[in-house]
Amino acid sequence: MISALRRLQMESGRESEMPASMSAFAISGGLKHGLAGLFMSHPPLEERIAALQNY
Repeated sequence: MISALRRLQMESGRESEMPASMSAFAISGGLKHGLAGLFMSHPPLEERIAALQNY
């Protein structure tokens, strides 16, 4: 599971490959903290990986 989450983490860093016409549909990783974090359906990848490592 950790390796799958790390792969997702690597793939999420490729936002620049999104064509400009599709950028509105991209998921931004910048909303991990603050008020926007209340509306996230899943914890950030870093937190999920850390939780699995500490398990």
